[in-house]
Amino acid sequence: MEHDLVPDDAATFAHLRGAGWAAVGPAIVASDNVEEFLTPDLVDGIVADLFGTPMTSSKIGQRVLHALAEFLPIDDGEALAAAATFAVQSETALPVDQIRRVAMTCKDADLTVQLLQIAAPEASDMVAVLNDLGGKYSYLTSWEHGEFEVPYDDAHRSVFKIVADANLCQASKKPRKPLLVVKRP
Repeated sequence: MEHDLVPDDAATFAHLRGAGWAAVGPAIVASDNVEEFLTPDLVDGIVADLFGTPMTSSKIGQRVLHALAEFLPIDDGEALAAAATFAVQSETALPVDQIRRVAMTCKDADLTVQLLQIAAPEASDMVAVLNDLGGKYSYLTSWEHGEFEVPYDDAHRSVFKIVADANLCQASKKPRKPLLVVKRP
């Protein structure tokens, strides 16, 4: 592609697709037109690689994120985590249904809370997503325990402030410890 030996089009990418990421990755980097003809089929099974490689994620990562349900129709944990990490790094808000997929599939509380902070959905949506994480985050719904602790970082403080402002919980810093105490309202 760099030397115009093969056309920069979907047919070339479909051919390269058979050779896997080792062929597709450099082709994405060399392509001037990939955004125009990029389809889910062209990156099927290699979405994690796409997001894990800075030169490809910076080129087509936003395009894939904006149609994540199409590009990643199955709940592939590695690919969802890579897409979510890219979304956090690029401060891109994902739709709540995609954040829920990340929560349910990856079970990564820090990543999920960062996604919620960026997207800033309604408090009830935040609680539903956090419930999907399971563990202590599900106490927001079940109140199996009257209080629980979460990290005292920017993302958790921001998310739990929204939830507390909606009167769905109370949240305060634990004295002398970097923890946020979440209590039943």
